[in-house]
Amino acid sequence: MVELGPDTDVKRWDTVVLFGSKQDGAVMTAQDIADKTNTISYEITTVLTRRVPRTFTR
Repeated sequence: MVELGPDTDVKRWDTVVLFGSKQDGAVMTAQDIADKTNTISYEITTVLTRRVPRTFTR
């Protein structure tokens, strides 16, 4: 779940980028999140369950 605040135009089923590169539309990388939560980027990327679809792009 992600809190977007009251001033968003995001709708159900919109595509989102939770973390990644700025070119992909992300605000933070997995490493940025790991640094803020005192862990490693590997843990950030593997903690997502199989219910979350993954799309890897280059």
